[in-house]
Amino acid sequence: MVRNNLETNEEVVIKAEDVHKKIGNLLILKGINLSIKRGEIVGLVGPNGAGKSTLMKVLAGLWLPKPQGKCYVLGHVMSNENERIEALKKSSFFIEGPALYSTLSGYVNINLYCRLKYGGEFNVEEEIKRLMPYFELDDKILKRKAKTYSLGTKQKVGLLQMFIGNPDILVLDEPFNGLDPTTTIKVKELLKTRWIENNITVLISSHILADIEEICSRIVFIKEGSIILDKNKEELLKRNTAVILNFTSKEHIDTVCGMIKEKFPDVATEILFNNSVKLLHVDSNSLNEILNLLKENKIEIKSIEEQNLNLVDFYKQLYLHSSMDFN
Repeated sequence: MVRNNLETNEEVVIKAEDVHKKIGNLLILKGINLSIKRGEIVGLVGPNGAGKSTLMKVLAGLWLPKPQGKCYVLGHVMSNENERIEALKKSSFFIEGPALYSTLSGYVNINLYCRLKYGGEFNVEEEIKRLMPYFELDDKILKRKAKTYSLGTKQKVGLLQMFIGNPDILVLDEPFNGLDPTTTIKVKELLKTRWIENNITVLISSHILADIEEICSRIVFIKEGSIILDKNKEELLKRNTAVILNFTSKEHIDTVCGMIKEKFPDVATEILFNNSVKLLHVDSNSLNEILNLLKENKIEIKSIEEQNLNLVDFYKQLYLHSSMDFN
């Protein structure tokens, strides 16, 4: 088999080229271009309906690009079934939740998955025992039929399957959905361990932005089927700051926000719970004018703080104040 040049081109292991996806008359993906190098952990962020799961399905070869576009994983063209099979031997895709046979036990589901994917290349039982502690699973749980599982337990079993065989690539769609905090922490530890030891590549989506911020080194923002921003996390967050105005009481909070909104429409405000107002996308000139305005209106400020934005702050600016420029 002729291997695509992408496999050796700067270690690019996932690539989407001008990917469109149309279902009926609805164009869900609109010219997606995305390259992910070996060892990157990339977060895919966007609101419901933005196209995150659809993009992952196209990358997995579950759906074909339409009317145009190509996807490659480990140099294999995912629209070619033979090449797709080769790519899937070294990658795991967890999309829209676990796929388990309800009448089979957890053990049988995992064994069936491994036989279909890997054949008899390794001892599945040993792999399961090694991974169980990360997912708060035990022998008793895995002997039960999947139809008796809660949402969280189904999620745990499905995720455990993804890690078996040390895949080079993990594509995870909302992996923490339904997980308790203990399991979420342990799965993050497992991801970090695999990344350190095996230099795995991860593409992950989650509506829990704190998880994306903790795990990922690069964040891709998608909206209405198009990538609107693709940035290194540190560069993205550290060069954008927020200003916190702390007041002695909450008496004037609503008045302050109203005044700022009227005179500085590009500055976003957020009321905090501790008698404070957060100002987003404010430069030094605007801040000085705001402070003078408050002084003129005899509104006392207790203190002023500057802090780096977190991903939640940035999401609000990018999606709720879409006219702002972050490039």
